[in-house]
Amino acid sequence: MLLHRHLFSRMGKGILVILALCVFSAAAAAIDCDAYGSNHILIIHSYGPDMDWVDAVTEGLHRVFPADDPANIFYSEYMDGKIVSDDEHYENLADVYRHKYSSVPIDLIFVSDDDAYTFIRAYGDELFPGVPIVFFGVGGYDPVHREEMPNLTGVVEMTRVSLTVDLITTLQPGVQEIYVVNDPGTTTGKIFAEELLGRTAVRADTPVFNAPGEVRMSALCRDLQNLTPGTAVLLMDFNRDSEGRIYSDREIAGIVSAWSPVPVYGISDTFVGYGIVGGYVTPTAIQAEHAARIGADILNGTPVGDIPVFESPEGQIVVDYPEMQRHNLPFFLLPEGSIIVNEPDTAIVLPSWVVAVMVVIAGSLTVVVVVLGITNRRVTMARREVDALNRKLKTLFSITRHDVNNQVMAASGFLELLGEDVTDSRLHLFIDNIQKSLHAIEHQIEFAREYEKAGASEPVWQNLQAVAEQEAANQHAVSIDVDAGGIEIYADPMLEKVFTNLFENTVRHGDHATHVRVTADVRGDARVIVVEDNGVGVPDEKKDHIFGRGYGSHTGYGLFLASDILAITGLAIAETGTYGTGARFEITVPKGRWRTVR
Repeated sequence: MLLHRHLFSRMGKGILVILALCVFSAAAAAIDCDAYGSNHILIIHSYGPDMDWVDAVTEGLHRVFPADDPANIFYSEYMDGKIVSDDEHYENLADVYRHKYSSVPIDLIFVSDDDAYTFIRAYGDELFPGVPIVFFGVGGYDPVHREEMPNLTGVVEMTRVSLTVDLITTLQPGVQEIYVVNDPGTTTGKIFAEELLGRTAVRADTPVFNAPGEVRMSALCRDLQNLTPGTAVLLMDFNRDSEGRIYSDREIAGIVSAWSPVPVYGISDTFVGYGIVGGYVTPTAIQAEHAARIGADILNGTPVGDIPVFESPEGQIVVDYPEMQRHNLPFFLLPEGSIIVNEPDTAIVLPSWVVAVMVVIAGSLTVVVVVLGITNRRVTMARREVDALNRKLKTLFSITRHDVNNQVMAASGFLELLGEDVTDSRLHLFIDNIQKSLHAIEHQIEFAREYEKAGASEPVWQNLQAVAEQEAANQHAVSIDVDAGGIEIYADPMLEKVFTNLFENTVRHGDHATHVRVTADVRGDARVIVVEDNGVGVPDEKKDHIFGRGYGSHTGYGLFLASDILAITGLAIAETGTYGTGARFEITVPKGRWRTVR
């Protein structure tokens, strides 16, 4: 009996141990499911996380793989190919990924754009052996690549740069030159440049392409500013200038369009809405969504080898309504199926007297055009008609501006009265914000009044010392010394506004600046007018932006107006100071635009 009890006791303990092991194994299995039951998806981006392309890619992928779906765990890597994309960089990234993902069971890899594609072809088999790879946004694909990597499929980007060139020649018949903004030092920029060369080789109607390549932003802006009618700008791939400054797509589109007096076109949807007229584009998010659906099929069991490599979905011509209007481009010339964005939702109803004036002006202009082709005597008469019409337009704009200003002042007064009776702090905040908007409108009306004068009169010779001293006398917040005697410069009569805005810039942004000095230096055949202060100066990353339209925290037009006035007679302005020691503006007056005072 004791033996039986002893055996039973030992057997009972054994059973308990077995049960415990089973429970432990089940628990371990449950932990394993929690850790590795999800799909582990790696996304390798060619660029940094602040690029607009990356935002669009993320949007497209999440249309298929929702960000909040626990069934999918995402890992994102950013190669920063716009900053560096050489072999050493790739080797360093390979070392990082090798260490980082050695214990992570990656199930699927998405590869976005050409830099990431080049990297995965070089290191994919070593770092992620056998893992399915889906690429998109790639222009450098070759069918032989799939023979080398059977686990590879994806969506080839069909940029069709040539179709954007076709759009340019359609909207601007007779265009002679296209200024190309492109960085051939990047993988994508190189592909785009090769496509342009291919068009030149096979199309006799191709305009001349002027492609400066890698340039400083300031040099690019000068080139753009000097473009003449009969020219267009094509923005392709430019996110880094020759000094290494990085710009997002929306930033570069805004800068290029602000400096260019001629229409700007682009080949990426990330440019549209930020100053370009438009172009033939395949939306980035759609490409990413297409790739995501391929990835979902793979995760659901479809072998990679059964999925062909697709071309990116057909693109479409997309144009921006305000930019089409700004450059007077004809909407009726747009190809059928073109998409117009930012189009007004409703028609603007004008007062009948305004319509009547516009009809009269349009009819008169038509008569002028006919008369111009008949005789010299009628040409003279036509010029008189045009002058009269210009006076009418100027009067109309003046009346409209005056009326708008009166309405703004009335609205501001009503808001002040309303604020006296309102006790709710939240409503007071709304009232303050509306007042700020009204003040901004007032500033813009004042700018329109000043800008209307630029170029309205013939340039004249002006004594530099006298003009600068006159404007200095109106400034009391800082002391101003002018030592620029002995020369006259040929400039627009609004030259005084250049010095007004430069002096006011010191007062507003000089950070306790107390002194401004104006001098004139000799530099070869040119004369350089220097306006410098003892304030904080301008940071290097802002030097190329401060002359752009709408830049800054005040009206956003002061330095833009100064630059525009100078450009009328070929004068150029740049900020060359050292940040921390003060601002220094240099106005270059070329030969023939200055003379010694007799």
